[in-house]
Amino acid sequence: MNIAAVILAAGLSRRMGQNKLLLPFRGGSMLGRTLQLTAALPFSQRILVTSEQVQTALQQGDELSPDFQIVLNHAAEQGQSVSLRLGTAAARGDGYLFFTGDQPLLDSSVVLSVLEHAAPDRIVVPRALGRPGNPVFFGAHFRDALLDCRGDRGGRGVRDAYPHCCIYVDVSDARYLADIDTPEQYAALLQTEAEQA
Repeated sequence: MNIAAVILAAGLSRRMGQNKLLLPFRGGSMLGRTLQLTAALPFSQRILVTSEQVQTALQQGDELSPDFQIVLNHAAEQGQSVSLRLGTAAARGDGYLFFTGDQPLLDSSVVLSVLEHAAPDRIVVPRALGRPGNPVFFGAHFRDALLDCRGDRGGRGVRDAYPHCCIYVDVSDARYLADIDTPEQYAALLQTEAEQA
């Protein structure tokens, strides 16, 4: 199967108070960690939906590989669905795996587990402790539904509309799916990293 990786990285980071995607993590940025992860996996296409500010910062930090197709979102204030639509419109193939840029502990084993279940007529969702997380795979069968998304629900609306097409992949360690949204969560992440060093 030809699967596109689509990284949604144009959010406004309101709860963080600054652009969380560019916060330092393991010698780069949080978003840079996601870029490294997707660059190392067998995707037929890699798309980064982001802002000009983030694109410039990644280029200056030498974190943006030429393998990534950049799609600029100039309307992030209209919700995550704008990025979802832009990424879907740019993507080709049998399906699309949507990443966020704020999961710095996401591991390739989780991504590969999701991809094992991928099919054009499936939605594959990782979950930990019963809670769904990201990245989420949508088969090409759902392309039109993704292109019709509105507001800040992103792909959740599509997932909820097709429960019979959803496959859930259980992840043993919830930290892999944890997203970093607040200064407190970021501080806890750095504290954990320091303790493990």
